[in-house]
Amino acid sequence: MRRSRLAGWLLRRMGWTLLQPDLPGPKGIIVAYPHTSAMDFFVGILGKWALGWSVRFWAKQSLFYWPLVGGWLRYLGGVPVRRQKAHGLVAQTLVAMQNADWFWLAVTPEGTRAAGLGWRTGFYHVWQQANVPLGVAVLDYRSRVLGVRDFLTCSGDMTQDFARIAELVADAQGYRAHCAAPIQPLPSSHHTQAYAMNAAIHPTRAPIRLTPTSARLLAGPAAAHHGCGAGLGRCKGDARRLAQATRGAPARLGLHADTGRWRGV
Repeated sequence: MRRSRLAGWLLRRMGWTLLQPDLPGPKGIIVAYPHTSAMDFFVGILGKWALGWSVRFWAKQSLFYWPLVGGWLRYLGGVPVRRQKAHGLVAQTLVAMQNADWFWLAVTPEGTRAAGLGWRTGFYHVWQQANVPLGVAVLDYRSRVLGVRDFLTCSGDMTQDFARIAELVADAQGYRAHCAAPIQPLPSSHHTQAYAMNAAIHPTRAPIRLTPTSARLLAGPAAAHHGCGAGLGRCKGDARRLAQATRGAPARLGLHADTGRWRGV
């Protein structure tokens, strides 16, 4: 893929400084942090074109529903991901990477623009099992710096590797700084919180999909304050839908430590 001078010019006009390291091999992963705004996608695509990198990226499946938009995203390198059922994604990515001569994958491990509790670890398992370099990239709106700061090799110790990643990107500030997730593996129980809530109240009804911030909002007043204005708006909408669906169920819920399901408290 050839470098785009136009994309580079546009980034410079917007005040961005683009880091331009050479990719260390034909295969690898790039994690970009923080991801707090839809603006990140457009800035990232301009960076991709300006560098001339052929890079695929994970994106939520709902973005691909519209044929024209979905076709455009696939053309750009998008790979649809069902975030509620992403268990086979790591294996699929490993097979695709093994069978390709060139395969670089970019991910935003927070998995959401709203405030979160940590990073989803799918990228880490691909990194560990494929034994490829990991590029650690920033989208720093404070200093207007975009690009990969360094490439890391996986040690196999997730705690240690996350600490190394944090050293490279902890100072980066997103477009909505208060929505950036902490640089740590997402707690395992968090994966079930957003989708098991309604099943604990009405097992015969389809689960209600809730944002991560909704789960904290409904867990109690102390957990409700998360500081993310955008996330809070989504939480209020989810809370209204939950109230309409449950009709008289306990208004305040807690997570059962053993089952990972929500219950009235």
